[in-house]
Amino acid sequence: PLNLVLFVGSVALGVGLLWNYSCRNQKKESLKPIESTTLENAKRAADLGMRQIESNNFKEGVFNLSQALSLYHEEYGSTPHPNIVTTLINLGCGYVDLKEFQNALSPLEEALSMQKALTGEEATPFLAGIYHNLGDAQIGLKRYDEGIQ
Repeated sequence: PLNLVLFVGSVALGVGLLWNYSCRNQKKESLKPIESTTLENAKRAADLGMRQIESNNFKEGVFNLSQALSLYHEEYGSTPHPNIVTTLINLGCGYVDLKEFQNALSPLEEALSMQKALTGEEATPFLAGIYHNLGDAQIGLKRYDEGIQ
């Protein structure tokens, strides 16, 4: 299983937790449309996507994380934000779980770029987690030299 990086609010900027997910047999859920803000809907979709990935419902998880990402971009535009970074990382991990390694690269590379814009080049556990997940995608594509860099 992949290590997922969770980001706990902007207070913990760049600290992140590496989370080895192994939850099983959770109920299948779907988003219920309710009156709320774009940001609330984005967080709800991201949380649902993560629960689905944790219970090995990778396609549903990727779908909901993609929805969350769209909503976060609607809210924040192209401005780097920790919620966007976290969602990009988790989306990339979902694609790796689906063995869609090529699809995983773009969100992971965007997460790396955005995280560096937020915190700089300084090595952190959060940044290391992004590199780790990028390496998993590269190795899945049999790009071994790129995967171990």
